[in-house]
Amino acid sequence: SLLVAFDEDGVGELERFLGRARANGVPGAEIVSGLRALELEPGLNPKVVAALWTPSAAYIDAVEAARAMAEDIREHGGKIVLRAPVTGVEVQAGRVVGVSIQTAQVETDLVVNAAGLNADRVAALAGCQRYSIHPRRGTLLLFDAEAGAPFRRAVGLPPLPYTKGGGLTPRPGGEMVGGPSAAEQADRHRADPAAWEVEEILEKGSSLLPSFPLEAVREVGSGLRAATYSEDFVIGSAPGVDGFFDVAGMQSPGVASIPAVVELVLDRLRSDGMLARTDAPFTTRAERRSQRRNTEEHGGGDHA
Repeated sequence: SLLVAFDEDGVGELERFLGRARANGVPGAEIVSGLRALELEPGLNPKVVAALWTPSAAYIDAVEAARAMAEDIREHGGKIVLRAPVTGVEVQAGRVVGVSIQTAQVETDLVVNAAGLNADRVAALAGCQRYSIHPRRGTLLLFDAEAGAPFRRAVGLPPLPYTKGGGLTPRPGGEMVGGPSAAEQADRHRADPAAWEVEEILEKGSSLLPSFPLEAVREVGSGLRAATYSEDFVIGSAPGVDGFFDVAGMQSPGVASIPAVVELVLDRLRSDGMLARTDAPFTTRAERRSQRRNTEEHGGGDHA
């Protein structure tokens, strides 16, 4: 990805984020000149003076990722129950013993609360009120796939306090998206884009790409981030309630963080004695596809 700057103040922001990237161990991150940025993305605004170049950055299709994880759950014996709101969490003597949903009572000694926009409400059902969720709307412009993507990688402006800054990003399917915006709202269910958000995305996009394909905008859509007032993830056991574990506040880059978060959650659950250690193999859909591909390429037999 490229974060670009058009003046000295912007370069200062790039330097700040470069420091953060290095502290987090992001490989290959560096600040490059405007000329180098134009070599990487010839369609970029020629007024660019510098860019933070992160060659290791990658983007995934969040919907496909969710589908793949759902498939993994089912193939390993799990069950996904849709349209089943949680109506209660039963706690006895400071320990979780069950969860009530609209249609059933589920006995369990462990609840991992990953309820997104309603995580604080589910936690309150268990008597935990250590954080609050406030919805933050993000709007995206989706461009017609036939128009192609003018950039080969994500190009954006330095992140702001409540959003990644916005820009133009090619999706895995080949089309381009613009945005996102960031707008606070009270409603946890509706996500209606506002005209000013669209105008802001268009303005930022035009600053990055002089030949901004306005006529190729196909759709405008919005979603809600589950932000906490600490602006950080909430991951850990709920104080005073054994068996209740929060995974909340998972706004961007929540999807990209999922594999690392899962490992962290498993380690903490095991260290807290809430989950038994097991050597049972677990393979993801991606791993199974890779195994099948290797089998097909090598004919399924042993080779000398």
